[in-house]
Amino acid sequence: MENPARGPRLQFNWTSAISPAQWRSYRGADLHLPLGTGTIDLRHNIQLLQGAGYDGTITLEVFTPDRHHLLYSRDVLRREWDECAAKRR
Repeated sequence: MENPARGPRLQFNWTSAISPAQWRSYRGADLHLPLGTGTIDLRHNIQLLQGAGYDGTITLEVFTPDRHHLLYSRDVLRREWDECAAKRR
């Protein structure tokens, strides 16, 4: 579908590019660990998203009473996103 004001609409189904197993944190469980503490290949997944032209919202689900874990995860994601974007230029 095309919006005349914006041009062609990107249709990207991230679930077909990134399997749910890749988003699991540890041994098949969905533990919602801080980024960098589980087994997710964050850089690879960011490269897939950027390669598809995605530049939208990413929601982090870090379930912990310690707010520092969420802030740490945000910072890890931002740093990795920026590093991957710089390599694409």
